[in-house]
Amino acid sequence: MCPARAPARAWETWTPDRVREVTDAQDPAVRVWHEVQGGPAGDRVTFTETFDSAGWDRPRVSRATLRFLGAGALSASLAEAGRGGGSSTATGSAGS
Repeated sequence: MCPARAPARAWETWTPDRVREVTDAQDPAVRVWHEVQGGPAGDRVTFTETFDSAGWDRPRVSRATLRFLGAGALSASLAEAGRGGGSSTATGSAGS
């Protein structure tokens, strides 16, 4: 039996100080960063993803909400969707 693992909390590293820069040979670099909006609400995390470049008149901001399920909730959701959630009675193949 595998020991229980703490759930991943990736959003804790989504901070404006963790900027990535994307470059290519023809265009100015684009800086990208994420910022969580208000912290997690249950199993959902709302965040912004900001894109900025010296060649643009202003940054582009995208807002999204992701759901982070623990192992039990994920198995229940898969079972409810008819995929079996790891049950030995699951039938079908991926993509069906």
